[in-house]
Amino acid sequence: MKAQRVEYLSKPAEEEGSYTIKLTFKDEDGAAFAPSTLVWTLMTEDGQILNSRYRISVAAPAAITYITMSGDDLQLVDKRFMYETRVFTLEGTYNSTYGNALPIKRQYFFKVRNLILIAIPLAITVEEVIFTNDYVEDVNA
Repeated sequence: MKAQRVEYLSKPAEEEGSYTIKLTFKDEDGAAFAPSTLVWTLMTEDGQILNSRYRISVAAPAAITYITMSGDDLQLVDKRFMYETRVFTLEGTYNSTYGNALPIKRQYFFKVRNLILIAIPLAITVEEVIFTNDYVEDVNA
């Protein structure tokens, strides 16, 4: 059985702040492509969907696509810990010289930091990842 790779984004989000993920899509040959379809889901580590963020459609996916989460997307489920892990799932399809409607299926993990005793969350974080058919490069690492 092949082990699955767990991909963590390097920068944490701030509780109820803003968090933007920059996705760069490249095919098997390293050429940029725009996905034909693209949806995303936001969950806790145990699979609980957060803020109704289940299979959210990206209206016009491009070779570089930004997904921004904010406010209740980054709320904490259990405030007893300094960090909570979020699971960001991408699903979609793309066309390449190797076929049409090829699947995109990826999961990324990132942390949400508990802001203890801070009344106004003003944090903005940007995380950039590059999608290819076999790996994602975290360009901030």
